[in-house]
Amino acid sequence: MASERQIAANRRNARKSIGPRCGAGKKRASRNAYRHGLTLSVTSTTAVAKQLDKLVRKIVGNSEDAILLERARALAQAELELARVRRAKVALIERASAFGEWRARSAAAHCHPNDPGP
Repeated sequence: MASERQIAANRRNARKSIGPRCGAGKKRASRNAYRHGLTLSVTSTTAVAKQLDKLVRKIVGNSEDAILLERARALAQAELELARVRRAKVALIERASAFGEWRARSAAAHCHPNDPGP
């Protein structure tokens, strides 16, 4: 069990660790666990929901058949999801490429001028 001194020290330290205070810091911290965005729901925003509805209408036309609308909606969601995966893939490749270029420049900058390198 912790002593009274340890408990008091923990409380003092906890007061210092309150997280970001300004709006910019809170916004940055809210994205700490963000990696690729692929776990978001396809219909998470109004714009995407409108795009989905537009694509459904393009697939089924003016039909009001519930089964056809349901299948068209599934197809439209899959299409939008695939487009999102492709965008994420391109972004990851660009990020990895930029990181590789940065590492190459960084390594070149740290090489001795007389060092022939690898």
